[in-house]
Amino acid sequence: ATRTLLRNSTGQLGASLIFNVHQLPCFTLWKNTPADADGYVTGLEPGTNFPNPRTFDRAQGRTVRLTPGESATFDIRIEIHATATEVEAAEAAASQLHGTSATRLLDQPRKGWSP
Repeated sequence: ATRTLLRNSTGQLGASLIFNVHQLPCFTLWKNTPADADGYVTGLEPGTNFPNPRTFDRAQGRTVRLTPGESATFDIRIEIHATATEVEAAEAAASQLHGTSATRLLDQPRKGWSP
């Protein structure tokens, strides 16, 4: 399993998603900022594919096809962190998973991740 954490700027509140990367191998983080006065919305979305046209992700082998009557199970746990202590513990758990790997920010989409 892996963990993602979204916390406020003061570290007093947060929420974590814990999910199985074998069931949900893709992860999308997005932020919609319509106007500063309105605030913003952030999405944390584990998935079987990215938010691309289905035909594109199907060609990349990222869509789940179910036959009639077939089902799939995905395990996701949501944790709400209501104190700074809880946020710190969630950050420590996420950092432990991250290890010493450096974060890389890409200024262009990665080939094969989007059309």
